[in-house]
Amino acid sequence: MNKKNKIILICISALLLIIIASVIIIPLTINGKIKKEKNKALDNTKELVKIITDNCNKKSTDKVAKYVIKDGALPNLETNSVKVKINDIDESLIKDVLPADGVIEVSNECEVTLSVLYGEYNIIKKEKQDAEIVENNLYENGTVIYFNPTENKVCNNYDEKNNIEGCLKWYAINDQERNNTVTLLLDHNILANFKWVIKSDYLSTGGTDYENNGNESGPITLRNKLYSLTKEWTAVPRLVDASEIADVAQIYSFKENKTQSYFFESGKEKPAKSCYKGNINKCTYGYLYDRTSQNASEYGALNNTSDATYGYWTNTANSSAKNRAWRVYFDGRLISSNINDVGSGIRPVIDIQKSLLK
Repeated sequence: MNKKNKIILICISALLLIIIASVIIIPLTINGKIKKEKNKALDNTKELVKIITDNCNKKSTDKVAKYVIKDGALPNLETNSVKVKINDIDESLIKDVLPADGVIEVSNECEVTLSVLYGEYNIIKKEKQDAEIVENNLYENGTVIYFNPTENKVCNNYDEKNNIEGCLKWYAINDQERNNTVTLLLDHNILANFKWVIKSDYLSTGGTDYENNGNESGPITLRNKLYSLTKEWTAVPRLVDASEIADVAQIYSFKENKTQSYFFESGKEKPAKSCYKGNINKCTYGYLYDRTSQNASEYGALNNTSDATYGYWTNTANSSAKNRAWRVYFDGRLISSNINDVGSGIRPVIDIQKSLLK
């Protein structure tokens, strides 16, 4: 072998050694970085839990304080109107270990549960357990979940007769893989027929023209009744927005300022021929109007109700017709109705942290 060939062989060998080293070293470096990031995420979570528990005062009157974190912002407290927070978190103590997103709940015994996001890692902590990294489940629209809102936990003793208390049936809506919470829509109205807002409540907010502008202060009457009925719940209830329903049904043309109806299957004012009375072979959104009337199943709903009602109210006012608000109607559509109408009831949604379902 001449000198030139020897040099070529040496160069090729050196190149192969560099390639082999890269194949080995780069994955090790990446794996090491991932491990370091995971450990940091878990360490931050543990430190956050320790700070909360060390600064928590046990109380016997309240059940759960719920802190919601968005885009790395410090916690905002969400409670049912009849509950108050059980402890104050010192913002200066937790700012360095605050997750990018998530929800933290603290019981009256100072037990912490959470579903949070640090970087790329979803972390949960169940009651009386350590924090762990998990893959967040994606709950498809209409997924049935049995959940007890009073005890704030999943359940397996569902009874169709249960109305407000006990194990209730819910439908998951608008979930995403990176979500730390999941929104659950109840399968029935907890009160059959109720006005969106009454005149005296409207006037109490300083309004002066109920007949023409009655929706400008929101569904005060409806919300107060909702909170009153669910005062024993640990999970915090709210009214669903019309846009949330539209998102589930993929009605991208929905506008709050319109007076037209939007059928779930067609997305238009006229129903789809494959989902209306006489032909319900292709109804895919029956869970959105489950138990909305005594004959709702004739229009594709999953079940009927024994109550003489026609749907349920949303939280959403009609922004152009000031005496109207949006409701889900028993024949499978969103419809704008007069706020004085008593033909629709109250159906809550709850936003619960995903760790409660694992």
